[in-house]
Amino acid sequence: MNSLIDVPRILRRERTSWVRLVVIAIFITFEVYSIYILHREIDEQARTLVYLHIAVALMVLSGGTADAIINAKRLLKIEEADKQMTNISSKYVSTRELLFRIDNETREEVGAWLHGTLQPQLVRLAKDIRTNKLNDCELVAQRVDEIAEKYVRDYSHNLYPPALAISIEVALETMLEGRAELVLDERLTNAADLGYAIWSSESETSSNKRVQRLHLAAEISYATYRIIEEAVANAEKKSSTTRIVVDVRIEGEQVRISVRDNGDPISDNAKAGLGHSVINAFIQKFHGTMTMNNVANGVEVLVLLPYKAPTLADMLHKRFQGGA
Repeated sequence: MNSLIDVPRILRRERTSWVRLVVIAIFITFEVYSIYILHREIDEQARTLVYLHIAVALMVLSGGTADAIINAKRLLKIEEADKQMTNISSKYVSTRELLFRIDNETREEVGAWLHGTLQPQLVRLAKDIRTNKLNDCELVAQRVDEIAEKYVRDYSHNLYPPALAISIEVALETMLEGRAELVLDERLTNAADLGYAIWSSESETSSNKRVQRLHLAAEISYATYRIIEEAVANAEKKSSTTRIVVDVRIEGEQVRISVRDNGDPISDNAKAGLGHSVINAFIQKFHGTMTMNNVANGVEVLVLLPYKAPTLADMLHKRFQGGA
């Protein structure tokens, strides 16, 4: 944007620059006229004045032109900053609207579950108690346990999987069991050495060449889980899909998430559904990227999220900052 091509456009728009240029043009005109008059004189003193006028005219001309260009570039930077602020504001509004939409749909889903699934079980239990079909406290307790285990526990796990508290490996294996194949970076598995680098995730001594486990922060871990969950669900919606492969690995300073299926390719006019909207919300939050392309024998959703391996100092700070 800040190129010389845009400078004339700014100069045409700014009255102050035009006034300066007009004043400089008038001054140069008088200088040229003075040079013309003095040039007609033949003595050495007149020639010195001619050279002096020429020098002054060139200095004023170059200074005024440079000032106009600098001012135009400054205005271009302001214009670019205003555009960036407008883009940020529009992205913020679109993200906020998307979050409102997701929040409303989540509330509708939870409300429908409470009304259509949990409430009938509780009503049936209350009716059995009132009609003396259940007059044994132990049987009542068993029914309550059944409702808590079969309905409340399963549904709460779908909302936020407790397996994430163990590791990303356990959470993904639990979610993808019978649905997709999981290829996980060795450094994210429980088989890797537990610990944190003093300086970086690549620090190692000559006597310790074993793979060191990398740590995913809670927010990135949850974002990875939800992105994979939505991408796999979208792949499963295609009746032609018979195989899904999920590949998660750390590459440099990025978490690379690949979900590939062997279903029908995506069309050029395909519209993004709620699943992709959820993925986009996480991508915007963490300033990541997403591409969805037709590949050999299928479709691949590729998401890149920024990643920074925590050091031992980071972990200690996080552990004890609450008591600081």
